[in-house]
Amino acid sequence: MNSSKMKSYSHDLMNFMTEINEAMLQDAGYVLLSNIYKTRCLNVLGLVKSFVCRQKQNGRFSAKMSIVDWKIGWDNPVQCYITMSEPRKFTASKGNIVRLRRIGCDGDTELYLYGNTDCFGFSVDVWYENCEQSLSKANCWHGYCPESQFELEMIEELHEWYKTFAKQLADRSSAVSNSKESFKKLNEFSAGSYGNVIVQIVASGPSVKNNGWILRVWDGSSPATSFKLDSVNSDGFAVDEELSVKAENFVADVFLYDEHCTVAKALKPGDFVILYNLHLYYPYGNMSSCQFVMHSGNSYGRRVRLISADDELVNSVKSAQFP
Repeated sequence: MNSSKMKSYSHDLMNFMTEINEAMLQDAGYVLLSNIYKTRCLNVLGLVKSFVCRQKQNGRFSAKMSIVDWKIGWDNPVQCYITMSEPRKFTASKGNIVRLRRIGCDGDTELYLYGNTDCFGFSVDVWYENCEQSLSKANCWHGYCPESQFELEMIEELHEWYKTFAKQLADRSSAVSNSKESFKKLNEFSAGSYGNVIVQIVASGPSVKNNGWILRVWDGSSPATSFKLDSVNSDGFAVDEELSVKAENFVADVFLYDEHCTVAKALKPGDFVILYNLHLYYPYGNMSSCQFVMHSGNSYGRRVRLISADDELVNSVKSAQFP
């Protein structure tokens, strides 16, 4: 690592330090959010805390986005107001990294950022965490948008900060609902949400892509959308035919990969399992293409646990969830 850039991590969010030299930041043409000032042209990098987009009566779009960085802190976001036309529309979600170039700054009691995607020179680039939990860059309307090595380091730094500290605060309400004693039904998930579920396996087998595994499960509730994946390898798919008929209108497919595949391969149709920290994942900008995913690792207690059909947890919900 470059000697001019050293990192020191602490378990206390407020003591997180990243010693990216601010002179280097200035040389690269950027300012930290804590140092913004009234001007018509700033370059900033930030972590998205919230994003809302609405269409106006004239057909254009207005986005309000809150962004933070490690210096300004999670609880002190800067507001961005961006006007967009349909061909130059973009979207962002909590945890994404944004690069805003040639954005204006104004305000009296509180400074805010503003921009218009039709203005010459103004651009927005978005990086998001993909299914493998690494960063991918979204397509942009302006086409030519390279980034320097220093910019990539900054983007990775923001992502690391979010993963290590800010996500613990941003998802604290989810963390409470994802506690060991708290469970959801499959039909209670919304796009992007996490939760723990008690389900019964209807079918199990390998995925035809990504070396993953698929568990077809049900819990007696009826998901609002059919979450059956088209990547099932029917040749190796084990199915409980009687249970499949009974659960026909209630099943959902769960995609598992990495270490969770080892556990899933040992399971069989009819087994009851708890899926801790299950995610209703959707590809960037496409909330209509959701799928249930067990990501790699054990963050927030993520794991697959086989339980007996006579387990107290199953008995407590069987009459309500399993007709």
